[in-house]
Order: sequence, then C-alpha cells, then structure tokens
Amino acid sequence: MKTTMAKRSRPTKIVESLAIPDWIPPSVADLVNQLQKELPKQKDLKLSREILERLASAPSMQLVWRELFRLKRAEDDAGSLIYFHPAFTARPLHIEMDQLRGRKGKKATEQLQYVRASIYAKEVFHPPREKARWPDQDAAARILMYQAYKLSFECEPLYKKDRLDRRRALRQCCETLFEIEECLELHGLEEQAVAASKLQSAIRWASRLSASKEGNSFWGEFERAQADDRQKVFCLLLKDVTIEFFGYPLYGTIANIAKAVFDRQDITGRQVREWLRNDPTKQQD
Repeated sequence: MKTTMAKRSRPTKIVESLAIPDWIPPSVADLVNQLQKELPKQKDLKLSREILERLASAPSMQLVWRELFRLKRAEDDAGSLIYFHPAFTARPLHIEMDQLRGRKGKKATEQLQYVRASIYAKEVFHPPREKARWPDQDAAARILMYQAYKLSFECEPLYKKDRLDRRRALRQCCETLFEIEECLELHGLEEQAVAASKLQSAIRWASRLSASKEGNSFWGEFERAQADDRQKVFCLLLKDVTIEFFGYPLYGTIANIAKAVFDRQDITGRQVREWLRNDPTKQQD
C-alpha cells in the first residue's frame, strides 16, 4: 500500500506591520505596503525592515515629500499653482507614441524609435508590476522611494585595485583555458575543446569590460577605501534618478533620503554636492 508524504512548506516569516505616518503621500504609502509584503523574501529580513521603516517614517523623509510636492505660482495670466519641481514620467511619452504609430515616413519612424527609447529609459526605474494609475508627481515620488530602497542594497563601492586584480585573475583564467583547449585537441576531444574555447571567449569579454582607457578610473570608482564610500555611491546612483524624472539633481532631497537610509543626521545637501562635484548640472533644490 502506497503512502503519500505531505509536502513540507517553508515556515512563513512573520513581519510586524510598519507604522506609516499620515504625512506620507498616499501613492508612496501604497508602495510601502507593497514592499512590506515582499519583506519575507529578503535575504536579510531585519536589515530590509529597518531600512524600509526609516524610509517610511524618518523625519528627514517628511522634508523629501514636502519638497517634491511644493507648489508655486505659474508665470501666466491665471496665476495657477504648479509644482516647484515638476515630474517628467513616461505617461505623456506613451500618449505621444500612440499618436506616432499611425504616421508614415522616415522622420515619424525615427521619432517613434526615440520615444520608445525614452520610455524604456524611464520605466527601467519603475517598481515591479507598476500600474500607470498615479498622476505624474505621485508616480515620480513612488519611483524615487522604490529606488532609494533598492539602491540601499546595491551601493557597494568599486575600488580600482579590486577591479584590476579581478581583471588579472580573468586573464590568468583565459591563459589556463587556452592550455586546456590545446591539451583536449591533442587528445582528440574536439567537443570538449570547443566548450573550453567558448568559455575562454566569455571570460575574455568579461576581462575587457573591466578595463578602462589608459587605466583610468571608472566614474563612481575609488582609488582607495575612504569614509562615506557607500554613502557617496548611493547618492551618485540616486542623482541619476532625480535627473531622469525631475530634470536636474535634487541635492537636498538626496541628502534627506540618505539620512534615512544610513540613519545619519550629518549628511547635507552641500556635502552631497561636494561628493558629486563633477556633476555639470548647476540647478538644485
């Protein structure tokens, strides 16, 4: 008589719900609730929860939302109110793409390709399964919040010495694989020799990616380890998000987000500007 064994299910991690302050914009609060549901899947549940909690409730984040939703009088006869930092999302680009699809000719085709590329450049920053149901300013605020949470785990600094060491190790692998390939061919093992050759090509390509012209450092790469390297990388990456969706880097906003992520109160807009002083853009919040 056959007996069936019940499948063992992994124990569910219980995550205490975060307290969401009433000053968080509804669009961002909705995202925080979504991210809470994903917490049990994170490798470091404790750290993930702490960062999300700080991003949701740290006092510096109240300044972030106040700044992003700040209004001013428009320079028109009606004197209507507009956002001080208006957001530029993919929504109007989708409308433009729909209008271009019915047009013919080389110019319309080129313009359509450009709009598609612009949409992709923005949507690559979106939270997973994002639905276009929020106004532009709310959508941009959600994206900034999501990227701040995501980048807090992806801001490990890159050091030139480590990169060059990896490049040398990859080159050594290529040389070893070349010797193995020759040995396999000598013994008539053609199929295995081809596999070794393909692997060698892949590693050689990886080695080239780790190279830079005349040995210069990559942008965002450090010559040696110093204080605040993770904070600098985080601010550098978040700066690209603010440029993509607001048109220029929001140094003060980036500083306030970094305060929440790293649980530090000594990060200022001026300090972030100094860290990223090679940025040619001069506008700030």
